[in-house]
Amino acid sequence: MKFSFSLLFKLFIFSISIVFLLLLVFGISYYTIDQIQKKNNLMDIGDYSPISTLVVPSNPKTRSKFPFVDVHSHHWNMPIMNLDNLVNEMDSLNMVYQINLSGSGLAVFSGKQDLMDLNLLKSVNNVNENYPERFGVFVNLDLSKIGRKNFKSNTEEYLENASKIGAIGLKIYKNLGLNLKDGEGNRVKVDDERLQFIWEKCAELNFPVLIHSGEPIAFFDKIDKFNERWLHAKERPNSFRPSDKYPSFDVVMMEQYNMFKKNPNTTFINAHFGWFGNNLKK
Repeated sequence: MKFSFSLLFKLFIFSISIVFLLLLVFGISYYTIDQIQKKNNLMDIGDYSPISTLVVPSNPKTRSKFPFVDVHSHHWNMPIMNLDNLVNEMDSLNMVYQINLSGSGLAVFSGKQDLMDLNLLKSVNNVNENYPERFGVFVNLDLSKIGRKNFKSNTEEYLENASKIGAIGLKIYKNLGLNLKDGEGNRVKVDDERLQFIWEKCAELNFPVLIHSGEPIAFFDKIDKFNERWLHAKERPNSFRPSDKYPSFDVVMMEQYNMFKKNPNTTFINAHFGWFGNNLKK
């Protein structure tokens, strides 16, 4: 069949016309819907931000009466961060000390050990050279290599070097127990025996372990009108953990508790109230 530039050009113009018409129709439709909503005083629930009419005596507090420590902060750019502004903010709150849980920076998610080492070293050096009495730095681990030949020896060496550099603890991210898979594609449980040496090494190094396991319980529930985090699901659907892809909330929590029980000599800090801030008695 003979190639025709004329036919090709006509097809191109036709396609462009169809796309333009679709955009025009969608644009008119959305504009019409928006005008109807405004006319009827309707809005998306995400836009609802009422100002209370309640009139009561107020006494807002912008500074703590007592000095306090913030044990849960993330400063991914600490290797190059100017700490002056942060310290000024801390002083205004009467915060005397702060832990940066992200000592190894974003490099921990790249799987590149050399970048993790460099980030940790620069973070600690920045603190030591400027405000050694105001900050502590936790190290992070790349657990994606679990099960590989040198995983145990390399991880132990990394923790030992981190201690020598000046790190004072270990932060475990929530991918453990949720998204983290081993080389065979299996979910790595929080209490996986292949990680036992890490908790033992932390006890030896006197490293507290701040661990974030799971998510709020509502993130594991069905997303419907009864879910108190429905708006969160609408805005950030990837935060939720559907049962066809993830273990249940109870399963992840029990794995964490089992790991705690197995390591009585290790100090664990259970981040976010262990996701029971909504049920303090439990």
